[in-house]
Amino acid sequence: MYKFKKKFEQIEHLSDIGIRIYGNSLKQLFENAAEGMFSVMCDLKKIAPVVKKNVLINEESNISLEGLLVLWLEDLIYKFEVDNMLFSRFKIKKFLTEDSRSIIKADIFGEKVDFGKHEIIVAVKAPTYHMLEVIKDRNSSEWVGKVIFDD
Repeated sequence: MYKFKKKFEQIEHLSDIGIRIYGNSLKQLFENAAEGMFSVMCDLKKIAPVVKKNVLINEESNISLEGLLVLWLEDLIYKFEVDNMLFSRFKIKKFLTEDSRSIIKADIFGEKVDFGKHEIIVAVKAPTYHMLEVIKDRNSSEWVGKVIFDD
């Protein structure tokens, strides 16, 4: 059961835009971060989840959760730019973090950009490390994060 009232919310920043994200697990937090990032870019209700793409991140080094979140979001931005697609649904099938290896295997769903249908509100260039955080609440098993995007 989802405990939060919101999956994410936009937060203001002096020169950029950001999101605060919530999740009952790291997997859910990362899915919600992806959804939040694309909501900054375009109205999610206008993005039909009709095309499925696969994402595989296999990082064989000691990386922080924050670093892994940046890699995940960067990969999604890459797919947006290279495939000319917007995404609105994200399903992480495997999420593994160990001392020397991190894996994210996911299916993402969206459609080709159609400027007659999709208005790009903010052209997100990249997630930044500025104010980046992924924190587990001490009193629960819930996760909260924050990402600022370079736009």
